[in-house]
Amino acid sequence: MTLFLTDADVQAAFDWADAIAALRSACAAPPDETCFPSRTMARGDGLWLRTLSGVPGDGGPTATSCRSPS
Repeated sequence: MTLFLTDADVQAAFDWADAIAALRSACAAPPDETCFPSRTMARGDGLWLRTLSGVPGDGGPTATSCRSPS
């Protein structure tokens, strides 16, 4: 099931102080190249998908970015 959030939903859940604290914690961790592997590219006939993944050094939540042509 896909969940769509409205601007009001995001504003109600978002807290600047928490976001800033999370960024400070993640950025303060010592760099480790194994946490951020190179991007991966999958290519097909006229299609491609690029993924970028990372794991914060502070053990926080992980993130992945996927890009494909529009």
